[in-house]
Amino acid sequence: MKPVNIGGHSAYQNRVLTQLRKHYPDAVTSLSPSTWQILEKFWSLDLSALDTLMQDRYSVFGPQPRFPSDMLRAILVSVEFKITSYTRLAADLKENHLHAIHPPKEKPQKPKGKEEKAAPVEKVTVEDLFQQFEDNLPSDMAPCLMLWEIFNTFFLQTSADKKLISLKELALAGDGIPLCPKGFPMKLAAVEPKKGRIKFRCPKITCRCGTVHCTCENPCSDAKYGRNVHLVMKDNPRLFNNPPRGSAEWKLEFNARTSAERCNKREKIDYKLEDGRYRSSMMWYCRLFAIMMCQHLDAWALPKTSPLKDFFEQAA
Repeated sequence: MKPVNIGGHSAYQNRVLTQLRKHYPDAVTSLSPSTWQILEKFWSLDLSALDTLMQDRYSVFGPQPRFPSDMLRAILVSVEFKITSYTRLAADLKENHLHAIHPPKEKPQKPKGKEEKAAPVEKVTVEDLFQQFEDNLPSDMAPCLMLWEIFNTFFLQTSADKKLISLKELALAGDGIPLCPKGFPMKLAAVEPKKGRIKFRCPKITCRCGTVHCTCENPCSDAKYGRNVHLVMKDNPRLFNNPPRGSAEWKLEFNARTSAERCNKREKIDYKLEDGRYRSSMMWYCRLFAIMMCQHLDAWALPKTSPLKDFFEQAA
């Protein structure tokens, strides 16, 4: 069957409140502030539109499926709680009520009578499923592209709307600027990518009074536009680059680079990216995208007061 989430995000919020009151009646005092912060993140994260987005991946036949929003939320919860194995996550959902609040647990069907087999979950054979898959291919077969679409739709664009990131390109700036014989830093005149060089000119050249002249008492060059220096970028790409080191553009790029290093540290160390043990690249893609989603969640500002706590403390 297709995943049809009639209750939407409010149904998820009601379920969280019900399960919290059932398993953690003293949650306000028994749960740590960091745990409440994680609960608050997912309480505010509306993924109900994901169920509609993923409908073309499901057949109209078969039992009622788990909602894709619940499954994605379970993976994100595992990342937040540093669970690096999906096998461990599956076991944890049965043992830890706190983690199981987000994806609802379903009890297996029991036989109705003595020595009677339980009702089968599958309504069609594997052959039927393959035939249905061949007849109704999903509109997008590349799983990584679907992961990107989910990440872009529910996280990246939201961060852009909140003005936490800019989708425009960043540039460079820095030192490595040559000095004239008088000791003054020369001014950037032009960048010549085809020739692979950067041109600097005399810093004292001016066009005031209608003529080009050098304002130095003793000019170091007889050239009309003063001394010019060309730096070949391939001689020292770290020092001579475009845009030049020390410029405002270079500083923007440098700041972006240090931000990227902090981002890599967040993924590799804090969220334990490399601790996972997966055999397929697809599983690594899933884990990486889940970590990136959690990074965006971390950046979104939470309300100063906790609405979840307020609702929880109200009479059930």
